[in-house]
Amino acid sequence: MSILDLLTLLLLSALWGPLFAMMWGAIALQEPITESMIVGCSLILLGTAIANELFSKL
Repeated sequence: MSILDLLTLLLLSALWGPLFAMMWGAIALQEPITESMIVGCSLILLGTAIANELFSKL
């Protein structure tokens, strides 16, 4: 693995925070998970994957 691959993985793992925050909010505080929250998290992860050229390896 190159340093670029490691940095990409680090960046992606840091952006999982909003997803886990939604999950824990729903579990601990009984907050509803709305469609807009799911779409927003998906767009963040997709944009990060595109910016880091993760789909070029497929």
